[in-house]
Amino acid sequence: MEKEAKEQEVNADKLVFLLVEATSSNQRATWELPLHFLDDYLLFFMAGGEGRITVDGRFKELRTGGLYLRRPGELVGAKAWNLDGRGLYAIRFRALAWDAAAAETGSYIGRAKGSGGELFLPAVNELILRASLSADGLCESIVRSVNHEDGLERLGARIQLQELIRMMLLEAREVREDDYETRLEQVRTYMEKHHARKLSLDELAEVARLSVRHFMRLFKQRYGRSAMDELTVYRIAQAQNLMRAEGRHPIKDIAQHVGFRDETYFRRTFKKISGVPPAAFIRNARQKIAAYHPEAIGVLLALYIVPSAAPISHPWTEYYRRKYATDQVLPLSDDHQQKLEQLRAEAPDCIIVHEGELNAEEKAELLTIAPLSEMRAAVDWRTRLRLIAGELDRAGAAEAWLERYGRKADFVRTQLVERLGNIRLLVLKLAGTRLMLPKRYSVASVFYDDLRLEAPDELVRTEEDFEIEPERLSNWQFDRILMIVQQDEESQQTWHSLNRHNAWKQIEAVRLQRVELFPANLLSEYTAFTHDLILDEVLNIWRDPA
Repeated sequence: MEKEAKEQEVNADKLVFLLVEATSSNQRATWELPLHFLDDYLLFFMAGGEGRITVDGRFKELRTGGLYLRRPGELVGAKAWNLDGRGLYAIRFRALAWDAAAAETGSYIGRAKGSGGELFLPAVNELILRASLSADGLCESIVRSVNHEDGLERLGARIQLQELIRMMLLEAREVREDDYETRLEQVRTYMEKHHARKLSLDELAEVARLSVRHFMRLFKQRYGRSAMDELTVYRIAQAQNLMRAEGRHPIKDIAQHVGFRDETYFRRTFKKISGVPPAAFIRNARQKIAAYHPEAIGVLLALYIVPSAAPISHPWTEYYRRKYATDQVLPLSDDHQQKLEQLRAEAPDCIIVHEGELNAEEKAELLTIAPLSEMRAAVDWRTRLRLIAGELDRAGAAEAWLERYGRKADFVRTQLVERLGNIRLLVLKLAGTRLMLPKRYSVASVFYDDLRLEAPDELVRTEEDFEIEPERLSNWQFDRILMIVQQDEESQQTWHSLNRHNAWKQIEAVRLQRVELFPANLLSEYTAFTHDLILDEVLNIWRDPA
């Protein structure tokens, strides 16, 4: 561990930190960061108050005196409440390599070039600073000076950011003995960094500073699978990334590179997790599949396919560039004619469209470029996944993914029952000025079908969103409400108005403060991959049920 700390210092001293933005809660009692993909590093410091942060579906408390660092490409959202006079600071910055080659490009980096993928700056899941008052002063000064009219003041803010990062890295060497969650996260980071060599439970337990038995129990309780299973899944994911790369690596070399010494065992494990043998995965990875419709992205990713092209305006486009370590993704223009020209130049093997989105002329144009595979509209997401998988010769991948999803849903349901008991849940959607019951094929299916939460007897699930008045809900029988509120200004204003509506306030779940908000911006699509992320978010929603 001491060696790793020294390596980290070497990486840090090769970086220049550029301050992008610095904000504070400004005396507000509450603060919220909508769920989104980070373009820059994001540092939180909780000077006073309570809160929670979600990173790629994983939940963490924000505690007073806590510092948290998240990296570009991560899916991050956060909330804070009970903020006192000091409150919370959020600082965005970029890390630039100081060497001449990187300086010429001017592009910021999240990973070191030529270092085997080692991170320049590690994620900090939580660091309770001993020098919290010093950090508080630095953050306050950075916020005050970042947009100052005096250039020397702005320079001071950048210098203070550097001092804050130095303080963070120094204190990150020590972790509180009773902070099990941070120690388990350290183990995950350790496994990812050292996955290529043989790792034992004894070694992982030593990293966590726990007995092997205690470590095994805590890890499975926290993540739903054993540490060795987690390591195996990560190794296979790394193997998949290598197989997607332009280079042609022998399967034996790939197996050894990601930590498998036995090629036969690697092949068997790869097929079990990926649904297809390694050779078939490599052959399939050479195909270029274009996602014409945004929801095709969430179908393809569940089949371990990174689209060769996808809509530029969709947030997933940048996400899977980073998530799957690929720059081979063509961002498709929103302009129809330009999009067609891009696809002709790309020459994909197949284009995934949505049933009913194209008129006859558009369909004919696309067919001159490549065969089309249509996502069915009036079917559930599992059927849609299987149909697309069958057309793309990925049936095995679909079944392997669905099996894993089912196990994860069972684990999440068990956790929910322990926290909430057997409840009746009402899922509502608010868009613009309309309060609606979500249609059958929507996010609501995760809760009613996959997690098997009981719906109110009065609920009839329809083929389209069904508008409903608050007065009709007053006599329905349910324990909790999950509200899906769109992020646009009109929807937010309607939500605030609804909270002042007499009929709404008389609903028992509302009176008992058992209404939870669900992020509608990124997780509202009806796709396999999105539903998998929702399962992670569920445990965050009801982390501390009333």
